[in-house]
Amino acid sequence: MASPDDLTIRLASRDSLLAMAQTIDAATRLAAAGFQPQIRSLKTSGDLSLDAPLFVVANRVPQKEGRAFFTKELDEALLSGKADAAVHSFKDLPFENVPGIAEPFFFSEATGADILLLRRNVRWSADGDGLVIGTSSLRRIHQLACSLPKARTSVLRGNVVTRLNKLASADNGINAILIAGAGLNRLKQFSTLPPDYTRWLEPQSADHVANELQRFRTVMENNFDIIEFPETVFPTAPGQGVLAFQLSEAAAAKFSALKKDVFQEHGTIAARTLIERDVMRALNTGCHAPLGVSALRVAETHSFAVTTCFSRDSSPDPVRFADPVFLSRQTSRDTAAIVGEIRGLSEKVFWWGNAPTKPTPIPLTIVTAFETRQLKPALPQSADYAAVFIASTAIFDWLKNQTALLQRPLWCAGRDSAAKLQREFGLQANFVSDKIGFAAVIEAIRQQYTGKILWLGSLSGQMRARAAAKDLPNVDFLSIYDNQTLSAAQITALTPELSEPKIAEQYIHALPSAAAAAAFAGYALSIPATHLRTSCFGVSAVEGLAKTPIVPYHISAAATIGEYLAELAGDITVMQRQMQEIISKGESREE
Repeated sequence: MASPDDLTIRLASRDSLLAMAQTIDAATRLAAAGFQPQIRSLKTSGDLSLDAPLFVVANRVPQKEGRAFFTKELDEALLSGKADAAVHSFKDLPFENVPGIAEPFFFSEATGADILLLRRNVRWSADGDGLVIGTSSLRRIHQLACSLPKARTSVLRGNVVTRLNKLASADNGINAILIAGAGLNRLKQFSTLPPDYTRWLEPQSADHVANELQRFRTVMENNFDIIEFPETVFPTAPGQGVLAFQLSEAAAAKFSALKKDVFQEHGTIAARTLIERDVMRALNTGCHAPLGVSALRVAETHSFAVTTCFSRDSSPDPVRFADPVFLSRQTSRDTAAIVGEIRGLSEKVFWWGNAPTKPTPIPLTIVTAFETRQLKPALPQSADYAAVFIASTAIFDWLKNQTALLQRPLWCAGRDSAAKLQREFGLQANFVSDKIGFAAVIEAIRQQYTGKILWLGSLSGQMRARAAAKDLPNVDFLSIYDNQTLSAAQITALTPELSEPKIAEQYIHALPSAAAAAAFAGYALSIPATHLRTSCFGVSAVEGLAKTPIVPYHISAAATIGEYLAELAGDITVMQRQMQEIISKGESREE
């Protein structure tokens, strides 16, 4: 039987309420596995240096030491043998290994999203006008400037309880603060626990935790308004929301079974968080840089949706940002392509289909991937349609001769089609959806009309449209044209650059339709290239690739080609538009 000394494990923790709650979380796990945890609290440089924003204070010390601003003293406790392990918010750990300290185990994964807490009855607009937001994170300041350009920021330091109290008292005029949602949620949960954990604490620490909990409960009586900023729009610090349990190397040898017995979720969490860390490492930045990166698992795949926001040219003192970029991409693990785009190395895009009619923000190489064949459909003479759905602008030439149809209510999905309908026919579309495709609007049409509906589009698109309306009896389908996919040999003959796999791998392939996706798939599966990056514009392109082994690198739900190209170019207006839509709809507001 193991002796008590063999089961005792000493934990070092910062003394803030959140840090103690996180360490107690780890201690609870250890106790359940038969260990005897002991917790010792101490203050770190980050807790003591409150005279300036973190990114300024960290800039005053050597680079590596600045990156470990909240971990240095804990590291020293492990190296000196005063403690066996420490619990960290993973985002605070430097990516440089500290000799004598083992790699961390990840646990207690929570949403990494930032949340905006507001004083009650604050008046503000979707662009941030009226907000004075307290934060000392350079990343958050930069992303607020990108997404809520009229919001003002004010320096705010201290632990979570201190920040909440400063919000309650409107310190320096702040009416909102931006913090990690995981931290606040952990404190809410911790505040409901019975104080059994005090047996692991020193008496002074137990008193401190009790006092801080009372302060937390009191300040939360303010019932702040809360808005969550989704990570797909407002990416977070790498590893935010994840806790890290780190042992000295001596203790790691002694407690070798901890990873298997206590921190079983480590591998699952690591798959995601290490993608975020890889981006940070490749850009040679630290946790005080204006870099947001969030990797979220894509359901039923082995891929991750990676959203990043970065200022390519910035200064912490004085604060200055320039050349920002916002990207959303997918990867199974490799981040080299994403980092290349963040750095601005992607020079152009292969566009598989008809060229856009307006100037583009990124150079395009037009790939002739299919031939359009006009059909000669017979329009039912007796049909009296209540509404007509136009699936593509490619039918407009045919539609010009259909006087009876032009007198019916015309519906579109996508603002490009609606704008062209206005230009060419002088007609206003009855409905414009920000989503593209018949499935996006069929329910809205049915709610307004009880009569027959006519769908107009391509032969290949008709199958998707029929699937969307499979339970609806009052829909007729008429194919006006069809796209004939070219062979790989025909495509490379027309676009010689694509005959070189290295060139094909260098740039993104934009697929704006199902026909483009089919042509690309035939080409991609015929050449010896393994890292082709595809971008799908709309559901039809995604479905076109779904039957192949090709996993999209980027998927866009933009409403127009212009917005889609802005996404490819990394334009921050995409981030701003998405954020303002979320705020305007009030999708995340809580009472």
